[in-house]
Amino acid sequence: RHQLECQSGPLDILEKLIQRYPKQLGFSLFLAATRFPTHSTELMSDIFKSLEDFTQDHMEQCVEHFQGVRRSESVTVDTLVGELMIIAFSHFHGGFTLRPSSGNLQALKLVRDRYPRSILYVDQYEYIPLHGACCAFNMCVFKYFIEWHLEMRPDGKGGLYSMN
Repeated sequence: RHQLECQSGPLDILEKLIQRYPKQLGFSLFLAATRFPTHSTELMSDIFKSLEDFTQDHMEQCVEHFQGVRRSESVTVDTLVGELMIIAFSHFHGGFTLRPSSGNLQALKLVRDRYPRSILYVDQYEYIPLHGACCAFNMCVFKYFIEWHLEMRPDGKGGLYSMN
């Protein structure tokens, strides 16, 4: 999983992996598809199905992976996707090196279309997906997250004042 999250892989391999191991790799493949240029609509659809079918399992992987504290409320797919977007561009993930080319706007647009409210997620530390995007060296990704947040909460100043 670590290699997929930090280096990705060829599209045909990623598509085979999500079909064979949706419960085990949906989380990692979401990170790979949103971080790196390799994605397809079919791959993203399979990743979304995995996130929807195994929401709780993926959130447990996320908590285990990043040693977070489990929230008491129930986990929805929007909660999971919000959490994944916080960590997608985070610099604290061992082995993942951010570059100006990091971030896949086409994949992020598919995420936005499918889970528009996930941008409003707030974790137990009061982080929002924009926190993750702030770490992205790709200004297009950062601007995209602000526009998305404004679309979902027009009075929210793009999420910039929601950040601690």
